[in-house]
Amino acid sequence: MAITIVTAAASNNFVTLEAVKTELGITGSDEDDLLSELLEEVASTIETICDRTFAEQRVIETVPGYGTTDLLLSLRPITTIHEILFDESVVDSDLYSFEPESAIVHAPNGWRSTHSSDQSITVQQIEGSETRYYAVNYTAGYTMADEDPSTLPKALTRIAKDMVTTFYKGRGYDKAIKSERLGDASWTYSHSEVMDEFRSRLSRWIN
Repeated sequence: MAITIVTAAASNNFVTLEAVKTELGITGSDEDDLLSELLEEVASTIETICDRTFAEQRVIETVPGYGTTDLLLSLRPITTIHEILFDESVVDSDLYSFEPESAIVHAPNGWRSTHSSDQSITVQQIEGSETRYYAVNYTAGYTMADEDPSTLPKALTRIAKDMVTTFYKGRGYDKAIKSERLGDASWTYSHSEVMDEFRSRLSRWIN
């Protein structure tokens, strides 16, 4: 469903520039621009592989109700639900709870169906027949490496750090690299065991 960003993410970096420089043993600032580009590239790569956004942001998402007890949101982990509207009326927050990691909003008494079709018809049959929506105003995601404190799982930070150092050290001579473009800090790996390993390590966060 539609998502409107209320407050954009402050940062998308999974690891800080200082942490990467320490990892690589770099003390000067000559490589800062390149490393910053690599940090952005790694963030984009991780989000593409996992098919999700990780950085904390506040959004309003419109979602349908199916007459069941659960609403499924797109972003996770949910940290706060500010309000839920239905027909411009606020839903009492005492009537629901949420599961941060699964991004499910649970209402024991059920959510009203927002479809025009008969309630006896299955969800699959009435998909796309929504006439009204719930508008969920919520904050979800992690505070990233450049923020204090960061709530990123340490395993994610470690993967990002390994990716940056791998891309940096692999420039120009790594046979696994098919092509590179310094302007956008983009490297293409062809049948790379290294990238397969990173995908495997990221598997728990893939949508």
